Amino acid sequence: MTITSDDEILAYIKRTGSDGIKIDRIERLSGGNANYVWRVQLKEKCPEMDGCSSFVIKHAESFMATATEFSLYADRMDYEIIALRNAADAAISLPDCTVPKVYSYDEVDKVVFMEDIGNSANMKAYISALDEPLSSGLAREVGAALGRFIGRLHSVGHAQRHELIKKLDNPKGVALSRYVFYDRAGSILKKFGKKDQALQDAANWGGEQLSNNPQTLCMGDYWPGNIIVPNDLTQDLKLRVVDWEMCRYAPSGMDLGQLLAEIYCLDKYRQPCKDIMTAFLSAYCKEYQPTMYDAKIAIIHFGFHLIVWTPVTGWVEDGTEIVDIGSQYVLHAWQEDWAWFKDTIFVDYLETIKLSSEAQ
Repeated sequence: MTITSDDEILAYIKRTGSDGIKIDRIERLSGGNANYVWRVQLKEKCPEMDGCSSFVIKHAESFMATATEFSLYADRMDYEIIALRNAADAAISLPDCTVPKVYSYDEVDKVVFMEDIGNSANMKAYISALDEPLSSGLAREVGAALGRFIGRLHSVGHAQRHELIKKLDNPKGVALSRYVFYDRAGSILKKFGKKDQALQDAANWGGEQLSNNPQTLCMGDYWPGNIIVPNDLTQDLKLRVVDWEMCRYAPSGMDLGQLLAEIYCLDKYRQPCKDIMTAFLSAYCKEYQPTMYDAKIAIIHFGFHLIVWTPVTGWVEDGTEIVDIGSQYVLHAWQEDWAWFKDTIFVDYLETIKLSSEAQ
């Protein structure tokens, strides 16, 4: 049965006989394109869900919630739940950066009951709406929390690779990501008059690395829209990382490239936040110890994210400049011209990797 309306989710709850749930009201939540999401307010606190007075229901259909004509594999939710449960482990989660708690999951109907984060916003919306930039200190705290979290995920994912890859290889997610970031890069570059064969070679290589190098567990969609922050970060620094459907085993640098490209756009087009990026990279290196291969992947993915996504997601009216910028990052990383990055956010990151390599 499909579950796409308020009445249908209420019927589902009644049909499954979920004990302890006495509903006051239910509301469909906005945000995200793939799934149906509701907040359920309860008349009484529910002992089976940590005594909560509200919770969130997330449901995956075999199509996109906001564009039902587009097919999408429903078992994406299976990967998300496995990843969330692993990421909640103390070896990964931190007091200032964690994931929502999963209360229950129905694998047949693809319905999850999970923690309600409450009054919050995603990080992209939060920073974009600020009248003034975050203080340098707070920006560094945010960046460090995000860097530590993903670094710990990559470290644990690598250490437990032989166990977890059986559950989290997610081939459909890998194929979708490859198409979005690499397979269609050539047509986008052509649209903006970019005919350098090296860019196409880099795209082909990036796609092959994504498909054929299951290096470690990656979040797969690590960007500010999937990072939930409190309504007032100055009072409560607790970040939640949500929407893990694209999690997969892949090169670690792709998580870094995606996040940094989006924060780069926040810094360039919304509010200055360079300190988030530099603190993120510094904290990440202390948790995972990347190599020059990882750096090459991260920067190439950073560049292709700017090329593929930024021109079409509302950042700019004319994408020519940002495509030029992304192309320069891709080309210099592809050519391993590391000296070119001395005036970029990657300079200290690359130096840390170099010093670590020399010390070994």
